[in-house]
Amino acid sequence: MNILNLEESSAVLYRKIKEKGRLSIGRLSSAELLDAIKLNNEGYIKLDRTRKGNVSRFLVVKEEV
Repeated sequence: MNILNLEESSAVLYRKIKEKGRLSIGRLSSAELLDAIKLNNEGYIKLDRTRKGNVSRFLVVKEEV
């Protein structure tokens, strides 16, 4: 994925998620949550479900095909 087309704040969040492997939605600020929504809509990240249920609580980088 080419992150050069992203705004700086979105690119920072994308790198943070990529470094950690996954990131809890509950730990995001309001601005980061908006960036996460943009990244999800553009296909850079996806919501990952928990092991215990069908609830999405984590952000992970989408794998390139």
